[in-house]
Amino acid sequence: MKPPSHEIVRVAEELKVDLIALGTQGHSGWKRFTIGSVAELVVR
Repeated sequence: MKPPSHEIVRVAEELKVDLIALGTQGHSGWKRFTIGSVAELVVR
């Protein structure tokens, strides 16, 4: 199973969206580095 960021980007490309809005809730500190940030991955 791929991470959520891959599916978000795939659907955004498929639908040719102009904007993706993501929330700011998530992991910070050490967990961010071990689990990853969906918003950060989508931006990349």
